[in-house]
Amino acid sequence: MTTSGQADVFIWSAEPQLANLRDACLHVTWQAGRTARGILSTVAPVDLGEEIRKTNIFVCLCRQPAESVQRECAWAADCQKTVLLFVFDPDPNSDLTAFRDAVSNTSQTSIVTHLVSEDPHVFTTAYLVALHRVGNRPSCPSAKNLEASSFPEAYSQHPFFRRILDVMERWPVVRERYGQNERLKQAVANFFLDLYLSEIVKGQVTRIFFESGSSIAVLSELLLDRLGEEWLRMSANIDIETNNVLAYIYCVLAQSSKVLLYPSGPPETKYGATFGPLESLDLPVDNLAAHPIEGPARVVTDRIRDYFSESYMSSGLILGATSGIDFTRGSEGFGPHCGSYKNMLFKRALLESGCPVMLFLDQDKVARPFIHKRCFAVCDSDFPWEYACRNKPVALACAFWNEETAWPVIEEVQSFGFGHVEHERRSERPWCFIVSNDRFQEVRRGWLHKSADRPLIVGDARISPLRL
Repeated sequence: MTTSGQADVFIWSAEPQLANLRDACLHVTWQAGRTARGILSTVAPVDLGEEIRKTNIFVCLCRQPAESVQRECAWAADCQKTVLLFVFDPDPNSDLTAFRDAVSNTSQTSIVTHLVSEDPHVFTTAYLVALHRVGNRPSCPSAKNLEASSFPEAYSQHPFFRRILDVMERWPVVRERYGQNERLKQAVANFFLDLYLSEIVKGQVTRIFFESGSSIAVLSELLLDRLGEEWLRMSANIDIETNNVLAYIYCVLAQSSKVLLYPSGPPETKYGATFGPLESLDLPVDNLAAHPIEGPARVVTDRIRDYFSESYMSSGLILGATSGIDFTRGSEGFGPHCGSYKNMLFKRALLESGCPVMLFLDQDKVARPFIHKRCFAVCDSDFPWEYACRNKPVALACAFWNEETAWPVIEEVQSFGFGHVEHERRSERPWCFIVSNDRFQEVRRGWLHKSADRPLIVGDARISPLRL
């Protein structure tokens, strides 16, 4: 028999020994506010293919990549369903290639999770983390999603909505970058949320700033979607500010948090960012003439820096991005760099503010060389990158396609002062890590101190600030 009614999560296992985990999975799914359906007996005939077709998320519990697992995943691939495949194997070094191959043609949001323990508490916590990751939401917008043809006809044909789409067509850099490494941007955003969201909410962080950039727009969507879930909505009290117009639009439409545009003003047409008083500055003759920051540029940058120092120092978090970070010590572009003068000044103000800043990058932006006459270095001799790395609360959240490519980068950034490393489980793809310095960890310890008496409970599973 099965649980009654159509549901958005279908849970299945061909192994009777995993029945208690299947039942726990059903229970916490309903407790988390989702509808679940699962096979409770193998006596009555059940059309598994039809069950998978009718659901939104297919959850499969197994120990081996058996023929039945391959078959059900193939059915899920036929209708592009999201698959949450949980592999129970006591060997922490088990090869998961066969399992990943099984879900390779399903939805890009599918996840393979390896668990060495069959403890129900460990499993249900890992399951809820995975469920909150995929959530039955569309993947982040890519370039093709911004084209009129991908919108419902009623929107693309109506003159008002057509004008909105026409305006967005004038942001070619944003549109192009949404389609670059889309999966990495989603992966690192989810990795950060898995590690930090409960700490942020329980630690009474009351202000979050979303900076410009496609990575941050993706992050804002995923963070707000999670905050909209009942188990967090009752605990979170976060005001949001942003100069990222796409993040701002999504925040307004989501209606889950208070949101303000800062600095206010029209978005520039390259990145879709607002820069407020920075718009009044004259551009330097070339990128090298941007430093040192003097005169009116210094005055405006200091004004923005002081705003963040006053508003975000005690209970805020700034989530930012950059076009690249050059690792070449002594070079003119050592450290983070970006493609516009105003963007450089804004990022400089964020770093100088002394507020906790986490920069989000994919592997194409890490160790990315500074290009003369094309890039603007954020740091200079007045404010060196190595000084910022050791004296300002800074963290880097990075996503790579594989673990092997990421480790040399971790070793490199540790030499800059990022001594604290949190990374993805072995053999995960994509593979994410967050590195932070001592100053950032001091801020984080403050969150944890505030959160000591405020645990968050999801169903029967306690969400821990530690990575599972």
